Amino acid sequence: QQQTAAACLGELVRKFGERITKLILPIMEEGLQNSSTSLKRGVCYGLSAILKNVSRQEIVKCLQTLLPAVQSALCDEDETVRIASGELMATLFKGAGDVIQENVLPEILEDITSGNKNAERSLEGLAVMLKVRPTILMDVLPEISSVPLTAIRAKALGEIAKVIPPASVHKQLKFFLKPIF
Repeated sequence: QQQTAAACLGELVRKFGERITKLILPIMEEGLQNSSTSLKRGVCYGLSAILKNVSRQEIVKCLQTLLPAVQSALCDEDETVRIASGELMATLFKGAGDVIQENVLPEILEDITSGNKNAERSLEGLAVMLKVRPTILMDVLPEISSVPLTAIRAKALGEIAKVIPPASVHKQLKFFLKPIF
């Protein structure tokens, strides 16, 4: 049902363009702040369908208000919401990849490297981002593999190794081993 509703939203946006996008996006952003995991998951699917049908300029225009909500979904405690936010991130990367990378990734890395209370959830969000866009690995590894090696950084290196292709792990082995030696 959520996928069907998302497809309908995408069609509406494709047909009516910016006029309807201005009305729908604030409602969707509010939905990502809701405590219902089902609603957040549906909003992620809906936003993804909407953003697939708008121009890059429209995506960039709404990013400032949209990004905090997307980052929250990316680091949500519920795995199904994180998976749905992965699809949304893939759409955002396609539409405005550099802007997303510059705005979301630093905050997630800061949570992980500082070891604050959101570190575990941010680590899960990072894993989703790496699955969607493995090319961010070179921005992530130097930060995560810096000394001193903390428990959360060690866990992050393990999670990164799980989600990236084995050939990438082999190529970047120096970063994985650096904190150990």
